[in-house]
Amino acid sequence: MTANGHSTARPGFLFLVCPDAQLLRERVLARTLDEFYETMRDGDGASLLADTLGAGRDDRALGALVLELHGKLQAQPYMDRWLASQEQLWHDLPPRVEDTVYGTLLLSMVRRKALHCAALLRGAAEEMTSDAALADKYAPLFLSVAEQFAPRQRRRTGMRRRSAAWTSRA
Repeated sequence: MTANGHSTARPGFLFLVCPDAQLLRERVLARTLDEFYETMRDGDGASLLADTLGAGRDDRALGALVLELHGKLQAQPYMDRWLASQEQLWHDLPPRVEDTVYGTLLLSMVRRKALHCAALLRGAAEEMTSDAALADKYAPLFLSVAEQFAPRQRRRTGMRRRSAAWTSRA
Protein backbone atom coordinates (compact mmCIF):
# COMPACT_ATOMS: atom_id res chain seq x y z
CA MET A 1 0.00 0.00 0.00
CA THR A 2 1.18 3.48 -0.79
CA ALA A 3 0.84 6.52 1.48
CA ASN A 4 -2.36 7.58 -0.28
CA GLY A 5 -3.96 4.13 0.15
CA HIS A 6 -3.42 2.72 -3.35
CA SER A 7 -2.37 -0.90 -3.60
CA THR A 8 1.02 -1.76 -5.05
CA ALA A 9 -0.02 -5.40 -5.53
CA ARG A 10 -0.40 -6.92 -8.96
CA PRO A 11 -3.91 -7.00 -10.43
CA GLY A 12 -5.72 -10.15 -9.35
CA PHE A 13 -3.77 -10.37 -6.08
CA LEU A 14 -6.16 -10.89 -3.16
CA PHE A 15 -5.52 -9.69 0.37
CA LEU A 16 -6.57 -12.00 3.18
CA VAL A 17 -8.72 -10.07 5.63
CA CYS A 18 -8.80 -10.94 9.35
CA PRO A 19 -12.01 -13.03 9.53
CA ASP A 20 -10.91 -15.06 6.50
CA ALA A 21 -7.41 -15.46 7.92
CA GLN A 22 -8.81 -16.70 11.24
CA LEU A 23 -11.07 -19.21 9.48
CA LEU A 24 -8.18 -20.44 7.34
CA ARG A 25 -5.93 -20.69 10.41
CA GLU A 26 -8.56 -22.76 12.27
CA ARG A 27 -9.00 -25.14 9.32
CA VAL A 28 -5.26 -25.65 8.91
CA LEU A 29 -4.84 -26.13 12.65
CA ALA A 30 -7.59 -28.78 12.72
CA ARG A 31 -5.93 -30.66 9.85
CA THR A 32 -2.51 -30.35 11.46
CA LEU A 33 -3.77 -31.69 14.79
CA ASP A 34 -5.60 -34.55 13.03
CA GLU A 35 -2.37 -35.53 11.30
CA PHE A 36 -0.48 -35.17 14.59
CA TYR A 37 -2.87 -37.58 16.34
CA GLU A 38 -2.82 -40.06 13.42
CA THR A 39 0.97 -40.33 13.50
CA MET A 40 1.23 -40.39 17.30
CA ARG A 41 2.30 -43.62 19.01
CA ASP A 42 1.98 -44.57 22.68
CA GLY A 43 4.99 -43.49 24.68
CA ASP A 44 6.57 -41.20 22.08
CA GLY A 45 7.22 -37.49 22.56
CA ALA A 46 4.04 -36.56 20.70
CA SER A 47 1.81 -38.59 23.04
CA LEU A 48 3.61 -37.15 26.06
CA LEU A 49 3.03 -33.62 24.75
CA ALA A 50 -0.66 -34.30 24.03
CA ASP A 51 -1.19 -35.91 27.45
CA THR A 52 0.61 -33.10 29.25
CA LEU A 53 -1.31 -30.29 27.56
CA GLY A 54 -4.68 -31.96 27.11
CA ALA A 55 -4.75 -34.40 30.01
CA GLY A 56 -7.10 -36.56 27.94
CA ARG A 57 -9.82 -33.90 27.83
CA ASP A 58 -9.33 -31.75 24.75
CA ASP A 59 -6.64 -30.24 22.59
CA ARG A 60 -7.34 -26.52 23.06
CA ALA A 61 -4.06 -25.97 24.94
CA LEU A 62 -2.12 -27.84 22.26
CA GLY A 63 -3.80 -25.81 19.52
CA ALA A 64 -3.02 -22.58 21.38
CA LEU A 65 0.62 -23.65 21.71
CA VAL A 66 0.85 -24.42 17.99
CA LEU A 67 -0.60 -21.01 17.11
CA GLU A 68 1.70 -19.25 19.59
CA LEU A 69 4.77 -20.97 18.17
CA HIS A 70 3.58 -20.25 14.62
CA GLY A 71 3.30 -16.56 15.48
CA LYS A 72 6.78 -16.52 17.02
CA LEU A 73 8.19 -18.32 14.02
CA GLN A 74 6.64 -15.84 11.62
CA ALA A 75 8.28 -13.00 13.53
CA GLN A 76 11.77 -14.44 12.93
CA PRO A 77 13.73 -13.23 9.91
CA TYR A 78 15.63 -16.53 9.71
CA MET A 79 13.11 -19.15 10.77
CA ASP A 80 15.39 -22.17 10.30
CA ARG A 81 18.15 -20.65 12.42
CA TRP A 82 15.70 -19.70 15.15
CA LEU A 83 14.21 -23.21 15.25
CA ALA A 84 17.69 -24.75 15.39
CA SER A 85 18.69 -22.44 18.24
CA GLN A 86 15.52 -23.33 20.17
CA GLU A 87 16.11 -27.03 19.64
CA GLN A 88 19.71 -26.65 20.86
CA LEU A 89 18.51 -24.70 23.88
CA TRP A 90 16.22 -27.56 24.89
CA HIS A 91 18.92 -30.19 24.30
CA ASP A 92 21.44 -28.32 26.47
CA LEU A 93 19.27 -27.95 29.55
CA PRO A 94 21.15 -28.31 32.85
CA PRO A 95 20.22 -31.39 34.88
CA ARG A 96 18.82 -29.28 37.74
CA VAL A 97 16.10 -26.68 37.24
CA GLU A 98 17.78 -24.29 39.68
CA ASP A 99 20.78 -24.12 37.34
CA THR A 100 18.70 -22.48 34.61
CA VAL A 101 17.88 -18.79 34.33
CA TYR A 102 14.18 -19.59 34.53
CA GLY A 103 14.67 -21.96 37.46
CA THR A 104 16.57 -19.34 39.42
CA LEU A 105 13.83 -16.80 38.73
CA LEU A 106 11.05 -19.22 39.60
CA LEU A 107 12.69 -20.37 42.82
CA SER A 108 13.32 -16.76 43.82
CA MET A 109 9.63 -15.96 43.32
CA VAL A 110 8.54 -19.05 45.25
CA ARG A 111 10.95 -18.20 48.08
CA ARG A 112 9.60 -14.63 48.29
CA LYS A 113 6.00 -15.85 48.33
CA ALA A 114 6.77 -18.49 50.96
CA LEU A 115 8.38 -15.91 53.22
CA HIS A 116 5.41 -13.60 52.69
CA CYS A 117 3.01 -16.41 53.65
CA ALA A 118 5.10 -17.17 56.74
CA ALA A 119 4.89 -13.51 57.75
CA LEU A 120 1.10 -13.54 57.25
CA LEU A 121 0.80 -16.66 59.41
CA ARG A 122 2.93 -15.10 62.16
CA GLY A 123 0.82 -11.95 62.00
CA ALA A 124 -2.38 -13.98 62.24
CA ALA A 125 -1.00 -15.87 65.25
CA GLU A 126 -0.13 -12.56 66.90
CA GLU A 127 -3.65 -11.24 66.31
CA MET A 128 -5.07 -14.36 67.96
CA THR A 129 -3.57 -13.33 71.29
CA SER A 130 -6.63 -11.13 71.92
CA ASP A 131 -8.73 -14.29 72.34
CA ALA A 132 -7.12 -16.83 74.71
CA ALA A 133 -9.16 -19.81 73.50
CA LEU A 134 -8.40 -19.06 69.87
CA ALA A 135 -4.72 -18.43 70.61
CA ASP A 136 -4.35 -21.65 72.62
CA LYS A 137 -5.92 -23.78 69.94
CA TYR A 138 -4.71 -22.25 66.64
CA ALA A 139 -1.70 -19.98 67.20
CA PRO A 140 0.76 -22.88 67.71
CA LEU A 141 -0.42 -24.45 64.46
CA PHE A 142 -0.04 -21.19 62.56
CA LEU A 143 3.44 -20.65 63.99
CA SER A 144 4.42 -24.24 63.23
CA VAL A 145 3.44 -23.86 59.59
CA ALA A 146 5.21 -20.48 59.40
CA GLU A 147 8.41 -22.05 60.75
CA GLN A 148 8.30 -24.75 58.08
CA PHE A 149 9.20 -22.03 55.59
CA ALA A 150 12.16 -20.76 57.63
CA PRO A 151 14.59 -23.73 57.72
CA ARG A 152 14.94 -23.72 53.95
CA GLN A 153 15.84 -20.03 54.01
CA ARG A 154 18.37 -20.53 56.83
CA ARG A 155 20.03 -23.40 54.98
CA ARG A 156 20.39 -21.34 51.82
CA THR A 157 21.84 -18.41 53.80
CA GLY A 158 24.32 -20.80 55.40
CA MET A 159 25.19 -22.19 51.98
CA ARG A 160 25.84 -18.64 50.72
CA ARG A 161 28.15 -17.94 53.68
CA ARG A 162 30.10 -21.16 53.06
CA SER A 163 30.27 -20.35 49.35
CA ALA A 164 31.51 -16.81 50.07
CA ALA A 165 34.10 -18.15 52.51
CA TRP A 166 35.29 -20.70 49.96
CA THR A 167 35.50 -18.04 47.23
CA SER A 168 37.47 -15.67 49.47
CA ARG A 169 40.05 -18.42 50.20
CA ALA A 170 40.68 -19.07 46.53
